Amino acid sequence: MGADFYSLSSLAGIKSRRLGIANMTLDEDRLPVGFPIPEWSEQVARYTRYWDFFTGEVLTGVKGFTAQKEPIYYFPLKVNIVFDYVIKHAAMLIGEELTEDHKPYISTTYTPRTFASGREPTEEAKMLATTLTNVVNTVWHESGGRTQQFEGAILSLFLGGTVYRIRWSPWLKNRTIPISVSVLPPDYFFPVFRDDDYYRLSECYVAYRIPSRSIANDMPMSAMNTATYSIYIEHWTEDRYSIYIDGQPMRRDGVIYENLHNPFGEVPYVYIPNIRVGTPYGMSVVDLLDGITFEYNSALKHQGDFIRRALNLKRYGTDIRQTPSKLSLGDNLSIISLGSTLPPYNKEPKVWTEQPPDLPQGLAEYPEKVFSQAQKTGSVPDTAYGDLGGSQRSFLAVSQSLFPMTSLARERRAYWNDGMDRIAYIISKMAQVKQSVIPYIDIDIPEISGTMCYCAKLEADCSA
Repeated sequence: MGADFYSLSSLAGIKSRRLGIANMTLDEDRLPVGFPIPEWSEQVARYTRYWDFFTGEVLTGVKGFTAQKEPIYYFPLKVNIVFDYVIKHAAMLIGEELTEDHKPYISTTYTPRTFASGREPTEEAKMLATTLTNVVNTVWHESGGRTQQFEGAILSLFLGGTVYRIRWSPWLKNRTIPISVSVLPPDYFFPVFRDDDYYRLSECYVAYRIPSRSIANDMPMSAMNTATYSIYIEHWTEDRYSIYIDGQPMRRDGVIYENLHNPFGEVPYVYIPNIRVGTPYGMSVVDLLDGITFEYNSALKHQGDFIRRALNLKRYGTDIRQTPSKLSLGDNLSIISLGSTLPPYNKEPKVWTEQPPDLPQGLAEYPEKVFSQAQKTGSVPDTAYGDLGGSQRSFLAVSQSLFPMTSLARERRAYWNDGMDRIAYIISKMAQVKQSVIPYIDIDIPEISGTMCYCAKLEADCSA
């Protein structure tokens, strides 16, 4: 493999978020010099919390066990408001097309750049715009862009942003254009943002674990370890890149992957925020819904405790002479014998049931009120659940009822437009640098500009 081919076909991909290094003790001996350990550790704590809310792990606490050793949960129902919010808003962000298709949800359209003088673009510029449109959309399509984009939308909502990796992949023989795009969980990623353009990175680290056996041929024998997993790290700047395995430069085909020339002049990663306010990082919806998630589950638990108590009332008895026994009076008919009258008082044995507790109206209504507040905070109206209030509504009325969601989708698409435009630029730049090995491509970047097109969900949800 040539020195400028930085992606490794034989390496196992990111199989699971659990293969990150979030839950590992960072060992400096297995990290390259300069790795930002304090910053990475702080980031890991934040992302781990977000993941726990999305997966519902924060609701799985056990307060004890039954006599049968079954767990007793603090929140038995484990209603995951964050997951519900994320899936619905991700679908609204991406959009829904009217017909099933295998193409990416978000496509790119290049147009010739306009001139202040009013001069019309040349035919060459128009042809270039068409070429780049086809190049970018082909790369997305062949990279499984449909699922990559939807997964990125999901990650961006609860992690505050998502990351896309663009790589030159000449070993992918079934590709029309050997460039691929893949989504990367932000907890595998540490960016260094440029002050003048947050979508263009000046530097970044990527770190996650991979099975050690998958890189057995890429490490010198002296550096091999017997652990099940190894730590895989990429370090990128606009001029150089390195790949490390357990802190040692990777070796392949006689090439040592440390401080190699970056032929593209770009850090091939793009961070797209959810909604960015005062910081390069996006806002996570977890910070909006964490308290409501606990309160709603707590309210449901208390309500459930009342119902269980009402269904399992205690029974009391007096003047019972002997242990009650079950007597059969015939087919399918039996009674409980409480024994005979106690002498000398002639008191008959008695059994009664405690009065069921009255469920206060406030407690009965409280879970519904909390969930209603969660809907308002999360901008998820009843219509998003298919609830039309038991009446027929016009298309316009339904569209307007979804305004809390569609308005947020438009705002999020503004950030996605910029991020997807940056991805399209990097794809085009790679194609330009490597056009000598890509058939029928002749590219000159400065003459074009790009726009994003989304699938339309509703009339009120027009393309961004």
